[in-house]
Amino acid sequence: MNRQLLAGLILVALISNADDDGVFDLTIAAPLDVTVLVTPRQKEELTTAPGIVSVVTRSQIQSYGANNLHDILRGVPGLMPLGMFVIRDNQISVRGQHSSSIDRRQLLLVNSWPFRDASTGGFNAALYRGFPISAIERIEIIRSPGSVLHGTNAVSGVINIVTQENQDAGISVSTGSFSYHNLEASYGIEGESGFINLAAKVSRSDGWNFEAQDKTGLFQTLDYGTNDFGFFLQAGYGDFSLGFLQARAEDDTIGLQFGHARWPETSYDKRRRLVDVNYHRDLTNDSMININVTLNQQD
Repeated sequence: MNRQLLAGLILVALISNADDDGVFDLTIAAPLDVTVLVTPRQKEELTTAPGIVSVVTRSQIQSYGANNLHDILRGVPGLMPLGMFVIRDNQISVRGQHSSSIDRRQLLLVNSWPFRDASTGGFNAALYRGFPISAIERIEIIRSPGSVLHGTNAVSGVINIVTQENQDAGISVSTGSFSYHNLEASYGIEGESGFINLAAKVSRSDGWNFEAQDKTGLFQTLDYGTNDFGFFLQAGYGDFSLGFLQARAEDDTIGLQFGHARWPETSYDKRRRLVDVNYHRDLTNDSMININVTLNQQD
């Protein structure tokens, strides 16, 4: 009885404080007043989008204190960032669906440009770790199949990284344990008929001490170091726009032979490049011309 009385008093106090702050003046739909691009491949309100969509806003990203995109996506319901001892931070599992360490079941987009790996299907650690966080305006996530609209890889979900239209200028430096150092810089220029947005990231860490005995019985140790880089450029002039992304993820790791971990140590180094050229012109309220040419490369 005393517990019920105490709970009732706490509830009354919370309601009183909330009313003073004007919380009850907000509508239920206010937090959902967001326009998304990812679901029907055109702008639509989040509340009417035909899909299970989550949006991570810029203010949320800044409050997370995340080191990279892989860290940010840990906070999204239904997503589970994964990796293995050889290929770390390489995968996002949507609702528990994943078939291997390769990121094959969800499609990654940058401003709706497809980020695809034609050779393996999904070595995406370079994007997850190298993409400059300072360039991100929001992240749109579909937690359901999207292959009908988006094609290859969109089996269990789609993740669209939307960058800032007017890039903030700034420099951020962070450091942490295991000799972790991170530097990000961004800059934007906007004119009457065009714009240029730039963002770059450099990050490295000595990593934690890894100890293991392989199949042959050999026991060794190494520092699980990382070295990441990312450069993003977006420019527009009139009806034309250009997007460019260069990203790299490098890991010190144990070797892999015949499907088994074996010493000696080796280095996993993946570099990805994305180039997109777009022409867009609105003809009427119901018609437009939109032409995209996208290039994906892997080194």
